[in-house]
Amino acid sequence: MKTSKKIFLEDFTVIILICLSLFSIFHFKEFLVYRDFLIIWDGIQEIRGGRSFYENIIIPIGAFTFHFTYVFLEIFGNSWYVLQISQIFLNCIMLITAYLILRKHENNKYVTYIALIIFAFIYLILLNHPWYNNLAALLTLLVFYFIDFKSKTIIILAGVMNGLLFITKYDFGAYTFMAATIYLFINSNRSFVGFFKKFLLFTSANCLIISIEYMFYSKEIIDQILKLVFLNADSRSYRFFESINFLNICKFYLSLWCLFYGWGGNKIFLLAGLIMLVSLLSDLTGGIFYTHYYYLFILPSMLNQIRLKHNLRKHFLINSLLVIIIILPSMRLAFFSYENLLRGYADQEYFNYRDLNTEIEIIDLGECFPELKRLLGPANICSLKSRLDRLAKLNKQIKILNLTELGFIDNQKYFEKDSQFPLWLKNGVTLSKSLETELISNVQSNYYDIVLIESIDESLSSYAFRDYLKKIAKNNPALELVASDIHSSTCLKRQSLRNCNIHVYYSKDLISLLDKKVLQ
Repeated sequence: MKTSKKIFLEDFTVIILICLSLFSIFHFKEFLVYRDFLIIWDGIQEIRGGRSFYENIIIPIGAFTFHFTYVFLEIFGNSWYVLQISQIFLNCIMLITAYLILRKHENNKYVTYIALIIFAFIYLILLNHPWYNNLAALLTLLVFYFIDFKSKTIIILAGVMNGLLFITKYDFGAYTFMAATIYLFINSNRSFVGFFKKFLLFTSANCLIISIEYMFYSKEIIDQILKLVFLNADSRSYRFFESINFLNICKFYLSLWCLFYGWGGNKIFLLAGLIMLVSLLSDLTGGIFYTHYYYLFILPSMLNQIRLKHNLRKHFLINSLLVIIIILPSMRLAFFSYENLLRGYADQEYFNYRDLNTEIEIIDLGECFPELKRLLGPANICSLKSRLDRLAKLNKQIKILNLTELGFIDNQKYFEKDSQFPLWLKNGVTLSKSLETELISNVQSNYYDIVLIESIDESLSSYAFRDYLKKIAKNNPALELVASDIHSSTCLKRQSLRNCNIHVYYSKDLISLLDKKVLQ
């Protein structure tokens, strides 16, 4: 749709105001440490330390999120605040992408503005930290924006975006590739020749980006990544059975409804159906469910199209009800986030201050880790840091096994890490039987100077392994338990207090060295 200079200025003003509002709300919020977002931070620190991503880090996803955020931190500074700013920047890009898609197909500017406001203050407001789902959501929208053009150059650009999407999160890449192919076919007026030309350009660009990513790594590394991907897929197959619930049935019905009526040429319906379907599938194989609500921006326009079409108005009431049902979980989380802000509480995983364990003292972790300023967590994490800082006086590299979600603990220069280790430990995803055997053997043979083991809930996959490793450490006469009351970030949730502490074991030789140093 062509826009006049006046409309462009109006649109530009609305987008700027929304972006400034998002940044202002973010700036006044406080955030509790949360294990998943620490994965991104830890991965970036590994890269900054000169470690190869695929060679030294076991992780069943692509590296693009880490590389993008790493570049952002290299330019603007290595701090948790800059880490978050990188996501606020992406949020604004996502808002602009949503606007471009709507402006191309929606004639009513007020519907567009309402859609952007809903998208910003119900969905984007929840994205405060970099996460591979967040970047994947942006790339997904970019693919759907570029794939709608007739220009061969822009179709190639859509393929590049899908390639970047694949090396960000494999499932997103696969689902979006299939959805974009369907969109290309329908948008080619069922002309096989026209479709094939565009599909070839799109696919070639997609494959080129994937090839460039992996051409730097050996076959053994690629084999390992593929093994992890299939291991991950197998371990998460249960999600498909759990997905049969009322909410997902509503999403599935609405996406199919949109695809049915979009097949006739209504692009808003077609886009809504395909983006919702990709979102539903990615939610089944991905984590942090609210990150998959990136289709919210198109729902108001979809309802407006139903309202305007005489033959579809009978569907307006039921589809409006389905939209309300679908967006309720995201609305609930957004409400908790605003409530926390107004009441002066920090956001946490569920954005609900009622879940906060008030028995734990919470401080700004920037007091002991300057780079983590504005990140709140249990006070005795700094006590652990103070204890570990004594090791710097020994002038030797300390071998450490850190089985906690606090990866930043061992990013100190006096620690020597294993050459290959997961950013997070989860049985059947990153923690294989061979790695379990290796770690058990190392603890039994006194390979490590320090062993940190975090207790976790019995329902989690690596509980049995961690519990077994704690027993080995406890029964090893060469190791001594020096602390068992260090709170992890999981302890901040009231219901998780029972199994969340970190156990700290020192080798007897290390204790002896420390005692000698103190005496000197």
